[in-house]
Amino acid sequence: MTDFPVAEQEGVKPEGRLYRINCHDLTIETMVQDCFISNGLNFSFNGKKFYWTDSLTYKIWSFDYDYISNTLSNKQEFINMKTIETGESPEPDGLTIDKNDEIYSAIFSAGKILHFNQQAEITEIFKLPTPKITCVTIGGSKNNQLFITSAKDGSLGGYLYKIQLNKSLNGKIKFVWGGKS
Repeated sequence: MTDFPVAEQEGVKPEGRLYRINCHDLTIETMVQDCFISNGLNFSFNGKKFYWTDSLTYKIWSFDYDYISNTLSNKQEFINMKTIETGESPEPDGLTIDKNDEIYSAIFSAGKILHFNQQAEITEIFKLPTPKITCVTIGGSKNNQLFITSAKDGSLGGYLYKIQLNKSLNGKIKFVWGGKS
């Protein structure tokens, strides 16, 4: 993938890929080509939709996913951060999805977690005390906590943050590697 400082140079071409490693025979398949920074990804609760972030396009994309044939199709722009986030460089980074298929996306340069419903509308904003937010996941015994990672940048970067919520987010069970290593 292209790194942020390199991508800011004029004329940089998308050279990144999104790969899938088959857990049965360890073959590697290219699922998406010609991206800049392949990032946050997750499946809908029923496994029929796939959401994926290409950070330097400032977009979260949606695909239809066929589990039997292991194919992605119908690539569509789901969220374009440039149209909704006014920050100087609002790169979406890691994301998680709850059982209602609502997306929580870390916004790398903005110090925020944005919560989107299935209509791609922002329903909540969580502000963190450092700008470089890298990923978010749902946890806690009642699924009522957000755990957020950050990149080292200033005195409050490089830490793990937790936000306690007054509601359950019905977090999805994470997929666990089922193959050989």
